[in-house]
This record gives sequence, structure tokens and C-alpha cells, in this order.
Amino acid sequence: MLCRPSTSPCGTSRASTTARRSGTSSAASSGDKVRLHLLLPLQSTDEEQVFKSSREAAEEGFTAIKLDLLRAGYADMTLSRLIESARGIAGAAREGAGMDVDLIFEIHRKLTPMNAVALADALVEFRPLFS
Repeated sequence: MLCRPSTSPCGTSRASTTARRSGTSSAASSGDKVRLHLLLPLQSTDEEQVFKSSREAAEEGFTAIKLDLLRAGYADMTLSRLIESARGIAGAAREGAGMDVDLIFEIHRKLTPMNAVALADALVEFRPLFS
């Protein structure tokens, strides 16, 4: 299930919805484009659902997707399992969204610096906008 831009969890207004669909800012009359990102719901850690939601977002015209790569229980995983799990989710998002949509990975504040660096290194191939 995608979080629609007209709903409050996405943090965008109905004017932004119109802007996204038309590719222009509702405040701009000169045809300026507005980039919008979609926040995938926190329960979107099933790789098949992440793939489908990412594909839908790309088809709807979103230019970026923000998602949490850490599954429930990540704090109890070994670093190797955590990286494998996060790479699976990141790969599903990249495959679904394609190369014309930026990926934003929500991982800050959750890992130790040592684990965050190891995970960031393992995610380079998915070309995130930022982690």
C-alpha cells in the first residue's frame, strides 16, 4: 500500500498532489518542476511489496523514494545478516523504481558508527541519494 501524497503521513498537500501529477509547482506559473519523494510505510520490509510499491511510485511520477532498510529485530541480528537483509530490501526498491528514481535510505540514529559504515559500504551499488 502506498502512502498517497494527499494524506498527512506523506507530509504533502493536495496542491503538491496536483503539482506531482502535472509535473509543475502549483505556486509556479512559469512551469517550474517540483521533485517529490514518497515515504514507503515502515512495514514495507517484504521485498516483493517493496518492489511493487517502488514500481508504483515510479509510475506515478515520484522522483525519489524514502524507505527504512532495517527489519524488525535488526538490533539482534549479526552484522552479516543485517547487511544481507538491508541489501535485499534496497535491491527490491532499485529494481522496482529503476534508475530514474532516487533512493533515500532511512538508517541514521539506529546503528553504531561502525555498523553504519559497513552497511553504507554494502549499499553503494544501489546508488542511494543518501543514507
